[in-house]
Amino acid sequence: MEEVHVGPPTVNDLATLLAHAMGRPANGGDRQRPGTLYLRNRPQWQELRPHLRQLGIEVVLSEGLPEFDDAVLDWVRRAKAEKGASADEITETLRRPFPRRKPDRFPAAVSPRAKTQTMSFDEFYPNIAWWAQGGGWIELGRDDCRRSLIRVLDIGGLLWEGREEYDSVGTVMDEAEAFIAQWRKENGS
Repeated sequence: MEEVHVGPPTVNDLATLLAHAMGRPANGGDRQRPGTLYLRNRPQWQELRPHLRQLGIEVVLSEGLPEFDDAVLDWVRRAKAEKGASADEITETLRRPFPRRKPDRFPAAVSPRAKTQTMSFDEFYPNIAWWAQGGGWIELGRDDCRRSLIRVLDIGGLLWEGREEYDSVGTVMDEAEAFIAQWRKENGS
């Protein structure tokens, strides 16, 4: 089996995975938001919890994820070549915490994405919050009609849509925030 080196997942990785899973359910059923996410108890997920809570998604943190671990073990057993790690070694690797991530290249004071644990969605994206509370709505994710990842609409229809691909959901939200800010400025709102 070929060795693959992947860095530890980030909050943006999880948000992207969640958006893809919601847009294309594995069982082919209706698109919907999950009620609960089960994650390993790791520090990198803490900043995501308040945002998911605002979306009505419960987060359960646990040291072990038995169904995931069993699925990985089953896959490894089937894919393993003559040489490879034992099931016990794989299980132990899954239980180890991720290494610490390198800090942002920008100091927090100048980072365009700087935020603290105590910031609410409304504080971080004030224009999106204003829009959603009375100006219109935002569609996040692809649908059968459009390939863009995000769209800003009001009663008159589509006002703006983003690109098909983004590096992170944070970038998607930043672009929508910038569009709505510009729209408000141009329309005196």
